Amino acid sequence: MHFSVQRDPAKPLNATHDYQIMNLESKDFSFHQIDVRTGADNGNEIAVFGNSKTTPAPQKIFSAPFGEGQFENFALKMDFNAKYGFLYLRTQGRNLTDSIDSTVQVFHSTGQAPLQQATEPIANDLAGLGEYHFALQKNAVGDAPQPTGIQEALFFAGIFMEDSTDGTVTLQ
Repeated sequence: MHFSVQRDPAKPLNATHDYQIMNLESKDFSFHQIDVRTGADNGNEIAVFGNSKTTPAPQKIFSAPFGEGQFENFALKMDFNAKYGFLYLRTQGRNLTDSIDSTVQVFHSTGQAPLQQATEPIANDLAGLGEYHFALQKNAVGDAPQPTGIQEALFFAGIFMEDSTDGTVTLQ
């Protein structure tokens, strides 16, 4: 999954609030396999988090400064093999815990620079299939009331999906 995101200088975000920028949500809408967020605990960084059902808290897979005036570019390489591993293991009469973990690998760059590998593949439960969402979703933090008349925005660009089962990730 490729995407680029940039702050809108005319409609700045409030870094004390939590913003969800992208997620892969399970098909039953009960959890997120991946979240991309900024603000609140992440301050002025943009961060990729793993499965929201992970306890005690989702793993922060990657973070980078979320500056102004340039796009932050991402490729999230997701290996869903665990889904197929579970089916294969079940037909072989083996324990489902013998499966290979599904993984997420992050590639990142800023501005016009080509993407660079930012992480190795990291174990992350991608079970649940689902759908991708791109939006600026502002989430409540604590009990503070939401102000009215909010004008906050981001620019999205270059959203596309590619088949990387052969290991290839488009870097430019």
